[in-house]
Amino acid sequence: GEAGGEGGGEGGGGGEGNGRGGGGRRGGREAIARVVRRGAFADQPARVHAGALDGGRRGGQFRLRLPRLRGVQHLWDRRERRGVRRAATIGCGYMLILLTHMSVLPKPLPASGLTKGSTVIPTIARRDGGNVEQMLRKREEMLSAGLYPGVDYLIEDVSTQGGGVVVSVRPAYDLVKKLERSDWPVSVPFSLAPRWYTPRAYNTLVASFAALIAVGWLAVGALLASALTLSVVPSDSMLPAVQRRDVLLVDKVSPRLGWRPESGELVLFRPPDALREIVRRQSAVAGGGEGRGEALFLKRIAARGGDAASPPEVEVFPDGAATIDGRRIRSAVAADSPVARFVAPTRFSLADDAYVVLGDNEAVSVDSRCWGPLRQREVAGRPLLRVLPPGRFGVVK
Repeated sequence: GEAGGEGGGEGGGGGEGNGRGGGGRRGGREAIARVVRRGAFADQPARVHAGALDGGRRGGQFRLRLPRLRGVQHLWDRRERRGVRRAATIGCGYMLILLTHMSVLPKPLPASGLTKGSTVIPTIARRDGGNVEQMLRKREEMLSAGLYPGVDYLIEDVSTQGGGVVVSVRPAYDLVKKLERSDWPVSVPFSLAPRWYTPRAYNTLVASFAALIAVGWLAVGALLASALTLSVVPSDSMLPAVQRRDVLLVDKVSPRLGWRPESGELVLFRPPDALREIVRRQSAVAGGGEGRGEALFLKRIAARGGDAASPPEVEVFPDGAATIDGRRIRSAVAADSPVARFVAPTRFSLADDAYVVLGDNEAVSVDSRCWGPLRQREVAGRPLLRVLPPGRFGVVK
């Protein structure tokens, strides 16, 4: 709008005349001010889309492109977005099933619903729950009276004694020897069992609870899968700290919450474009393969940007040696080493959100010497534990 106003009014709705341009200029200023006042993007200036500069020719269209929030932009990486969406879908489905389950639970039989000749199943389940001690005491009372929870009983008689309903029952089938009694049928008060169900209602109740538990475990598994993963190390680039075929437990939540690895820490990351291109061109690198282009890579942080007043200067030499601000961080490698042909001599300033990552086994590690700096948005997780092999179980350093 401002540009249109200064250019003769083109930004003020596409109209003609300098007066209309002033309205476009004021509208543009107010739109940007409203965004900044909200505070959500106070640390990042709003950027006017290039289309605003020719607003008059587009009928006064004013488009404002807002930057993504720094702290959460990694959360919506394509792969992570799929995992979060899957976990959210399962979680919402679980809640829907739970609510539906609670509303359509089979109803227990009232005393008037017990009729001679029918089959019933007593249970100790109560809608109000009750503490464990009460449930165990009720169970012992039922067992001593010959009323076993979950067993089908045939009603032989229903009577009223002292204002309460008494039921005479016997098992509908033979029981194990330990549970058999010589005094069948037994007469028990209706109130002895917290709930009585028909066989159909009881089976429906058991099946629905089993399904609910299964869906619950699926939801927990989906949530854990979006937070933790197991990663198999396919190469020798991190010897001796991490060996080929080690299985690592990886935390994938910390990078989404703003965690930044320190120098010396191990980090797993998605391959930058330059590394993906190397992997694409080479079916295997680093003496046996660093993995596929979409797999996670494991390296150690050698330096990170943003820690000093001025950006560190990184230089990679043709022989594989590397320095940061003149300090050597990697020695030269032999000309016949597996990594020598991938080394890319360069010099660059390390940005605030970038890292230099190196492998511990410098002779075979395809790292920042070959493809440049690693960006924060490409950091995928950090290893927590080595879970396999069992003899090397423990924290990875």
